[in-house]
Amino acid sequence: MEGLKSYIAKHRMLKYELGQNDCNLFISRWHDKRYKTNTTKDIEGKYWDKESAQKYLEETDNTIDWLERMGYRQSRFIADGDVLTSGHEDVVEEGFITPFLFLSGLAYTTGKNGLIGIKPSRITKPTVWRAP
Repeated sequence: MEGLKSYIAKHRMLKYELGQNDCNLFISRWHDKRYKTNTTKDIEGKYWDKESAQKYLEETDNTIDWLERMGYRQSRFIADGDVLTSGHEDVVEEGFITPFLFLSGLAYTTGKNGLIGIKPSRITKPTVWRAP
């Protein structure tokens, strides 16, 4: 997963911003890069604060619905390139689902403090999603 490694490295210096550089866009951009799609256009810029993000997720597309629509299926085991979902206090506000990309033993996401990589054991009740 050399492409995923360089994708994650590129995000180390990007500043977190809802609707521009956040956890959902981190996942959708990787999906677009990997599968040569353009799903990010449906997410980017559609929200700008907690309230507008909540409204977008309720009315348009939440993280789980998006993963299922893109063909991701739940898996019992974690492998490089999988997406893990759950809330996590270091990343987002309460009430939001956080998607992480898994690579080499760490789960990565973009949160309010920028890019983070944590051990999956720190994620409360993670769900593992595998791309088709």
